[in-house]
Amino acid sequence: MECRGRRRHFRVLWLLVFASVLSSASHAGAELRAFSLKAAAEVIRAGVNSDEVRYLGRITRPFAVVYATGDGDVVLVGYNDPGAAVLTADCLAVALRVAFVRDEEASVSIDPTPDTPKSGRMAVNFTGGIERTSLGKAFLEADILLKKLALGDLDAHIAGIRSYLELTVDEARQRGVDPVVAGSPYARFWWYPIDPRYEPSHGIFAVGLGVGASVSQHPSGVANKKVPAKPQTTPEADATFARTLTAGYEELAQEFPALAALKPLFKLLALCKLLKEAGEAPALEFWLHEYNVQLVHTPEEYPLLVKKAKLGGQNSLVLRIRGGVECRLLLRRLRDGDISAVRDAVLKSRADSSAISWRVPISNWNPDVWSVGSQFEVPKIGSDLKRRLGCSLLKDCARHLDAEAGLPFSLGRYAPPTWQPRLQRDLFKGATSSNVGGVMLSGRAYVAGTEGAEACVARGNFSLVVGGENARVDPLVFRKFITALWCVYYSEQDPGISIDPIGGKITPETKKHLVRYIGRVINTDLARVMRQADYLMKKWAVGTELPDYRGFKPVDGWMRHYGLGRSGISRRFWFVPEQLRFRRGGDLVLFDSGRMRLHTEYDLDGLRGQASEADRRFAQFFTDHYDELAQRYPVYKELLEYAKLVALAKYLKEQGVPLLWFLLAHKDLVLTEDSPGTVDQLVKGSDYIRGMTLMGGVNLSPKSQYVYDEEAVAAIRKALALGSEVGAAATAARRPHRPVVAVRPVSFRAGNRDYTVLPQHSLTSGKDHHGNRFQTDVAVRRDGSPGLELVRYFDPRRRDSGQFGRGWHLLIPYRVRPADEKTREFLNAVIPVRMVVENLLAGRREVLTFSPDRYACAGYVPEKPQGSQLIGLFLMSNASFRLVDKLGNQFHFDPSGRMTDMFLSPSPKHHMHIAYADDFTAAFVQPPYQARPADGQRVAFLNARIPKRIRVTDRIHNHTELLTFDANGRIPGYVPNEGRTSRFRIAALLTNGGLELLDRHGNRIRLTPGWDFDAIRPAPDGQIVRSVSMGGHKVKFAYTLDRLGRVVIATAAFCPDKPRAVPEYIVRYEHDEDGRLCRVERRRFVRAAGRAARHGHV
Repeated sequence: MECRGRRRHFRVLWLLVFASVLSSASHAGAELRAFSLKAAAEVIRAGVNSDEVRYLGRITRPFAVVYATGDGDVVLVGYNDPGAAVLTADCLAVALRVAFVRDEEASVSIDPTPDTPKSGRMAVNFTGGIERTSLGKAFLEADILLKKLALGDLDAHIAGIRSYLELTVDEARQRGVDPVVAGSPYARFWWYPIDPRYEPSHGIFAVGLGVGASVSQHPSGVANKKVPAKPQTTPEADATFARTLTAGYEELAQEFPALAALKPLFKLLALCKLLKEAGEAPALEFWLHEYNVQLVHTPEEYPLLVKKAKLGGQNSLVLRIRGGVECRLLLRRLRDGDISAVRDAVLKSRADSSAISWRVPISNWNPDVWSVGSQFEVPKIGSDLKRRLGCSLLKDCARHLDAEAGLPFSLGRYAPPTWQPRLQRDLFKGATSSNVGGVMLSGRAYVAGTEGAEACVARGNFSLVVGGENARVDPLVFRKFITALWCVYYSEQDPGISIDPIGGKITPETKKHLVRYIGRVINTDLARVMRQADYLMKKWAVGTELPDYRGFKPVDGWMRHYGLGRSGISRRFWFVPEQLRFRRGGDLVLFDSGRMRLHTEYDLDGLRGQASEADRRFAQFFTDHYDELAQRYPVYKELLEYAKLVALAKYLKEQGVPLLWFLLAHKDLVLTEDSPGTVDQLVKGSDYIRGMTLMGGVNLSPKSQYVYDEEAVAAIRKALALGSEVGAAATAARRPHRPVVAVRPVSFRAGNRDYTVLPQHSLTSGKDHHGNRFQTDVAVRRDGSPGLELVRYFDPRRRDSGQFGRGWHLLIPYRVRPADEKTREFLNAVIPVRMVVENLLAGRREVLTFSPDRYACAGYVPEKPQGSQLIGLFLMSNASFRLVDKLGNQFHFDPSGRMTDMFLSPSPKHHMHIAYADDFTAAFVQPPYQARPADGQRVAFLNARIPKRIRVTDRIHNHTELLTFDANGRIPGYVPNEGRTSRFRIAALLTNGGLELLDRHGNRIRLTPGWDFDAIRPAPDGQIVRSVSMGGHKVKFAYTLDRLGRVVIATAAFCPDKPRAVPEYIVRYEHDEDGRLCRVERRRFVRAAGRAARHGHV
């Protein structure tokens, strides 16, 4: 019992110290904070309302409250995430009053009135007293966003979400109008908290929840008897729209801040409800009755919007929409871990009782992962609630597009249910799992290319499958998987190692053995494990050390019984994975069984495959008792674990899953070491035979067996089908041919084993532990080897910029720049003393200091090499830089610090080159600008008469600005009339009669003497990438402007990397009015009759 208790304590501590690397949102860079409600109240009473109080001590993601502190205080605990929406003291006060004073749910709904058919206006109804508050405004904005997504006014195809109108039209065309429209005229959608759960401990509540959309086909307050009270059919579009909104919430929240605000507000409301249950009203008197909540305008009415779509013939679909958000919380108690440790840390880290907010010294802990694995039934929503809740759409079919239909119903005011916390003590306990049991692929599709290559338009999505129900992968094991993947994906050799005598012979003068690393394993943890396992085996074989295991004998001991065999010949011992067996079904692969075998043979040509009987006996004993030895000597357990991970990594590579994004996004998680080139020689005199030489190593080149397992396929499909319907009270049955993709953890059982699927992707994109989303648009492969992969990623920390639109960037992992203004002389140049390597994906930077003699060539090196993944940043003769890491990768940068080359292996086919447009470029799909005289007025300037005013037109968006000539400025030219709101700063005259415009982004636009578009030169800090090439293929970019005048990528054309090559694939990018990437279209081109012919969508 004592031993078991220690193990449990270790597991809890592990959960607190390490964040699961599979979380949907990163906590990297976020700080755990605490906020005292009592201290803040005293400060406000004194007439001080600082930003510390106004913004809750900078807490943006609350997850716990500490109460019963002994001094009448209540402390809010949460993370300060710089990229998240702010929470205010007003939100906290309103949430407390919803729970304690109003005793009803907070919600907003947009409902029709009897006058709506005539006025076209609907009433905006709030409950919980949240009207005219910032919380109520946030709820209303999220509801309006839901309405726009349903109608298609906001394009969310980039997040994998089609509008409800689009889905309904498609289904009506396939199944007919009657079952889709007439048989089910209503669909009600609403945002609500999903998977609400809480962990109570002494003096602390912690809350976790998600956000999703639910659907019902029940009308609300139907008065017209001609309208059915119950749906006659259940359209699949209803369930699909709600399901994709739920699955895509995290992606939508990154794109739309109004939606991102829902999750922290739902958590805040939940925590306040729990405080009421704990009886903490006396400690909150100030916030409930004295705090002055600032009034915010919230409209009392909202227009009834009608959206139409043509179905075919004379029929058209008419949608009328109302909306709603509610915070119905059926909280479930979880019992997983000891959350009281957080309470102790919060209270003990407070400097004094007057502190309003303070940092809590717990780092790298993700509260979203805590108890995520626990399961419970999704709360059922009764039919009475379905009739009163949410965003309601009325569908009807009109004969003509301009036909209008009346509203055949009226609604009563929405009344949400009373909140009731529900405790369940028999929940499953989630735990970390050190057993990566398999992988599951999703979204793969291949299209044959030309010249022996093939292009993959997959998203590069896959899931890890770990052993155990509701399990999370052990963070250390996940890092080992990343390490194995790096050793395999860009390597032409399987991982291996060999420790051999120098020259193949042991002599008294030789004190060392050589360590030969095979494949791309040097400086990795895989190299450490293979080297230590091999070296320890050799110690036991020679007899310099012996394991504490009964019956184990060195080779010398076996020779006593079986003799030497052939004398004067060296022998080899090496480990090989054997009988690795996987169960496979569809895109699912599960590890079934396998072991490590110790092989031996004579090290002499002509005798390969032969071995002495003593050697065989030693190797067989080691193999037969490998598992028992591994229990006592963990390095052998690690060796088998790595063998399995290497096999899974090879499977992903062989299946053509594009993984450049995954490798670079998780590169900082690779386990590294400083691999030695030699180890001490092993020498021990034989008790029976004079002289003995050993050679050997480890070869992780497994020959895996795949056995089809129909049971596993059925189990995972059932689990995914159940897990993906969270939040849908009434959902349509899926069609059997429709693939189901896991976007959240889900458990299933195959045979007598439990498994948990941990997706490494969201609905449409890959995701990493930093909160970034990755999308592989096209990937090229040749002879099964990875080639050029076009990857873009969404960085929520840099959402205001991006080559593909707001937040979407081309996958360029690094940038370098001087750390400060300090310089020094080196040879005949002046160089910075320190350089910064910025990891653009992780949002981290590492400072390197110049050293002229650390290595053979001068460069910038880490201050602590053991703790860094980098070897150094080296100066090149042309003032460029070369960054080398411990994995053997090299990254080249031009003198300005932009990355130009990436070498992912010694092979030339894994060399990626990035070419920039440093000068003026005309690579635009459509000429973006032109200028014309605004009228006939002219002014004299120098020896010419020029137009007094000009009109500059954005030809892409049909936007025109008026600029007036000013000869008295620092640079004579045309300046905008709109001043600060203008897109331009100045338009200068050129000597050839042309114009050069400088826009507010720093781009220079050159117009011809006829004032038509000529070219654009990017701003000094801008990056217009002309092309990316790798492995004989190239992608060329063409650009356009968004509505704010920013240069963004419009198309990417894939073609062979040779002159006058014809594009094989075209990827087209579309943007909405706010500059967000909203749609991506891929087309394949084939050669026909000597020209490129469009072959259709891919």
